[in-house]
Amino acid sequence: MKNYCPWLVTLGLLTTLLVTVPAQAGEWELVYAADNLSVQRRDYAGSELDEIVGVVRVKATLNAVVALLKDAQFNREWVYRSGGAQVLQDWGYRQ
Repeated sequence: MKNYCPWLVTLGLLTTLLVTVPAQAGEWELVYAADNLSVQRRDYAGSELDEIVGVVRVKATLNAVVALLKDAQFNREWVYRSGGAQVLQDWGYRQ
């Protein structure tokens, strides 16, 4: 058994994960779709709430998006019903 191929073991593990993980999580249901936005939902086990995921595509540089997210004081202006935001830890991104 010492002459096994490591990639064969890796392929077996990946196949197992790809088969078992979606079966545990449940299927995503598309709730809303537009040109640059999609929202999906699925049941969240043990809760009355649903699990949701939203994907939005913006025409902006990564620097612009990060700068917007880091501007905690401006958060109330662009996040609906926001109680505000606070930067908990700055990882050194200065621009």
